[in-house]
Amino acid sequence: MEKLTESVEEYLEAIFKLSREETPVTVGIVADALGVSSPSVSEMVRRLRAAGLVEKDRSRGIRLSRAGRGQGARLVRRHRLSERFLVDVLDMPWDAVHEEACKLEHALSPEVEARLAAQLGNPRTCPHGQVIPDEDGELREEPLRALSALGPGDAGAIS
Repeated sequence: MEKLTESVEEYLEAIFKLSREETPVTVGIVADALGVSSPSVSEMVRRLRAAGLVEKDRSRGIRLSRAGRGQGARLVRRHRLSERFLVDVLDMPWDAVHEEACKLEHALSPEVEARLAAQLGNPRTCPHGQVIPDEDGELREEPLRALSALGPGDAGAIS
């Protein structure tokens, strides 16, 4: 597959994240998430459909194709690994790493991504607690409990 533009990658990443919600992914929801106009989203969805990366389903809205899900998961993985690197290695505050991670996710090669994950100990979550997709693009959710739900003597883990 040819190299995707940053713009295309941003749409795939957004649709991937939005598809995890219960509501159908619509043009309006994508527009709000990316801060762009609905006509811009409609045009990009048309291009993504032509490239075989999204499918339109009247009942479920915009859906990523298998190839689109793979690309979206890869981008989310790179973004969240980048956030983990910025916090754990470069000691940046967790609330200041999103924009930097957005830049890095587009620049990482598969080899650097793999080495970064290994160097970080293959973390399961980003600094914000979001699950990092594995190398195969799967999001392996783990049941979580809020800290407020833990009682005296209950164990919790930070990943």
